[in-house]
Amino acid sequence: MKKTSLFFTAIAIASVSFFASCSKDGAAGATGPQGAQGTQGVAGATGPTGPSNIVDSNFTVTTWTNSGPYYDVTISDPQITATIISKGVVVIAWSANGGTSWDGLPWTSENPTGYELNYQTNLGTVAFYWSGGSPASLGITTSTFRIECIPASIIAKHPNTNWNDYSQVKAIQNGMRSSN
Repeated sequence: MKKTSLFFTAIAIASVSFFASCSKDGAAGATGPQGAQGTQGVAGATGPTGPSNIVDSNFTVTTWTNSGPYYDVTISDPQITATIISKGVVVIAWSANGGTSWDGLPWTSENPTGYELNYQTNLGTVAFYWSGGSPASLGITTSTFRIECIPASIIAKHPNTNWNDYSQVKAIQNGMRSSN
């Protein structure tokens, strides 16, 4: 057993000495010929197409129709296309003070009673519904609406955006304006 152990120890020392004495001391050899082109990879998914900017429109309303349990008004907006409805997002903000401040819709106020302002989008139109009393009962004679049409391409570029949060939509739109 001692002979075997001594034999392996001698081989280990010889191996270390042999490999330690090898070193790279010569110049690099010539470059080999170019290899053949590899096969074409699989094409990636097609991204969303269509408009690449958020389009907004402002509308002012001074007259509402009393339709029984609510007051309503419908506005035409050609920016609300079939593509926006099916693949994009429509975000609407409302101002009761001429655009000084904006609230995202739907809007609810519990003071002094339960007021609600909601909307429904259709191809080329938006219908607004005010419930809980008339806008005038809150002292609101003029309402300004900002309709933001957000195409699928913008949604894809900002996957972590809460599109129901008007402040996030506005931040993206302001960023797009400053980069143009």
